[in-house]
Amino acid sequence: MIAAAHRDFLEYAQKIDSRDYVGISYVVKWLVYVCITGAFYWLNTLGEPSSKPAENEEKIYTMQSNNRRSEKQATVETTDVFDSIRKKGRLRSRADVQMAEQKRNK
Repeated sequence: MIAAAHRDFLEYAQKIDSRDYVGISYVVKWLVYVCITGAFYWLNTLGEPSSKPAENEEKIYTMQSNNRRSEKQATVETTDVFDSIRKKGRLRSRADVQMAEQKRNK
């Protein structure tokens, strides 16, 4: 959008044969780019929560929350869909399967 506005200004300046503000327009264009980039990074760093808890903040875990966490972990372990893959001796890709079929068919 900034580049389009700058391009429009350059076309306008060319049509009226005025080169008074062409150099300044490039400076303004790049200053706007730098300001937008800086604002983007500044907002992203402020938006991230800090990894350290506040000094006066204490984490209180009750017995119920600990029990709930252990129950959730137990259900996750019992519903592990990748367990059968881990127990395989050798993993084979589609290409391996197709090559074995071709060898059998010959």
